[in-house]
Amino acid sequence: MFINPALQSVYQLSQIITAWEGACLTQDLSFYRAHPLGADHLTEALNGLRRTLGTSMGRLVTSQHTGLANLRTSLSDHVGGQVPITAEGILQAHQTIRASFQEGLRAAVGIKPVGEPQYVKTTSLEPSEFLSKQLGRRVFLKREDQQIRNSFKIRGATNLATNFILSAILNSGQRPEDLTIACASHGNHALGVVQAAYNLGVKKVDLYLPMNASPIKIKQLEELNANVILVGTNDSDATFEHAERDVKARAKGDPTYLFIPAFDHAMVSMGQGTIGVEIGLQLAAQGYKSDYSVIVPAGGGGLIAGIATFLSPLGIHVYGAESTTHPHISESLKAGRVVAPHEDEIVHRDTIADGIALIRIGDVTFPNIQRHVRGVATVSEAQLAEGIRLFYQHGVKAEGAAAAPLAALLDSQLPIPKNHPLVLVFTGSNIDEPDFQRIINPAS
Repeated sequence: MFINPALQSVYQLSQIITAWEGACLTQDLSFYRAHPLGADHLTEALNGLRRTLGTSMGRLVTSQHTGLANLRTSLSDHVGGQVPITAEGILQAHQTIRASFQEGLRAAVGIKPVGEPQYVKTTSLEPSEFLSKQLGRRVFLKREDQQIRNSFKIRGATNLATNFILSAILNSGQRPEDLTIACASHGNHALGVVQAAYNLGVKKVDLYLPMNASPIKIKQLEELNANVILVGTNDSDATFEHAERDVKARAKGDPTYLFIPAFDHAMVSMGQGTIGVEIGLQLAAQGYKSDYSVIVPAGGGGLIAGIATFLSPLGIHVYGAESTTHPHISESLKAGRVVAPHEDEIVHRDTIADGIALIRIGDVTFPNIQRHVRGVATVSEAQLAEGIRLFYQHGVKAEGAAAAPLAALLDSQLPIPKNHPLVLVFTGSNIDEPDFQRIINPAS
């Protein structure tokens, strides 16, 4: 039973958004005409918000109709199964749908964000003349360091947390302030989770980090007044893994408690995968169709699985880059199954790419990696450091994981077609300053 018509409209939008984003890239008229979550249902949901949320929200939703109306007009001008919908029109619709959903959810259920809300945004896709000259081919950077909290992680956290909160409200009448959201993370995921929770009015956030987590990330989380719980030891990740397991168990028995996995959940992976939607639309607007390759940092597999699931069916090549200290995707692909260390074999391995330093890859994400990723390179600490230095010469501050795609290119491990332009998914810039200075000034 829905609480009110406005909430019903918001719930419709929550169901529409994933299907819409997945279909944007196909430019297939049959989706917009026949899909049960297509444009007609989207219009109905937006109209519902306009009718029920009052004047100020009505103005917002009316503005959202502008991009959608342009898209629908272009559709009506065509017949047959496939139509040349403009990428610009679809991207505009994609962006305005996201804005409608976020504002609509707040208005419909009376959500009061904790602090100033900072929502997921579309990040830029920038051509890099410097790297293009260095590598001898066209190179673009997908700048997720421009995302909220300087990392892509808020995308997946928002996707899962939003649906959890809607479910709690609809099924048991809970309010966001009655709920707790938790995660286990090396840092970036925790930053995304706490911001997503605060945006949605959840005040109680438990963040489990290993003792050897990045000091800059711990400091940022403490400044956000989150409940930071350090577990494990500096020479082993096993206790951290135990803590993660315990939190998952609690979430299963408590409907007011949500554990947001860093990668191994379909909604988290699809949230991260919206990066792929944006890449596809941004390059289509520049005249590229499927004749390019995308390289993604790979750890647990949520990011690369999500991006590849959106892009690979269109013929776009997706590759991964992981650290030699944690080569679990490469090993699992060779074995044809998820390869994970036994519990008593879990030890901490130092790496400057802590964002992809995972103990294992995901059972949920692995099948999509098998199906959609064309190859994964492993890169050494020295190669990661060289990637960070090269980005620094480019004027960009890169954390270790963000440098992995460039490091893989410098080593020429990946079978990328020579004529393909490249997109490097630049995942973030949260690196401790002493580590950064040590890497860019190795002689000092």
